[in-house]
Amino acid sequence: MPPLQQLVSEVEDALAPTPRTENVPLFVYGTLMTGLPNHNLFNLSVNSLSIQPATLPGHQMYSLNDWYPVILPSSQPKDVVYGEIITLKPAVHNSLIMKLDGLEGYRGDDDPSSSYVRRKAMARTKDGQEVAVEYYRWNQPLSEYCSRVVHGDWKRLIREMKEG
Repeated sequence: MPPLQQLVSEVEDALAPTPRTENVPLFVYGTLMTGLPNHNLFNLSVNSLSIQPATLPGHQMYSLNDWYPVILPSSQPKDVVYGEIITLKPAVHNSLIMKLDGLEGYRGDDDPSSSYVRRKAMARTKDGQEVAVEYYRWNQPLSEYCSRVVHGDWKRLIREMKEG
């Protein structure tokens, strides 16, 4: 390979996102849940090994302008967020996480401009099993446009808004 092409190749490799080596399940709690728009947009039902209802204890949900949810850790263990644990197929895991990172405005854990950052936590399935997951946590200050969703259930909030 000519030296210039070699240099270009090395620079491209250095700038490429680091592939993820572990297939940690993802806890989703908003528009990525089954039946909601981004779930279908990313073909999550097709690209997943399993999807199961779950909760994320010790977290609070907020609605940003009634458009999408954000969650933050809470000091109260009784606070809970309802969602789903999605285990992606290994063949698509890395590429799909990179696409979801784009959707969530994730630019890295140390980048203050990231809308969300990925964090690890323990989610709980309906049968009480604890599962290590990653989830997208809000990384910006709560604004005047954020309102607390006390029950922590985005699908329930959507139903309540439709019922008026």
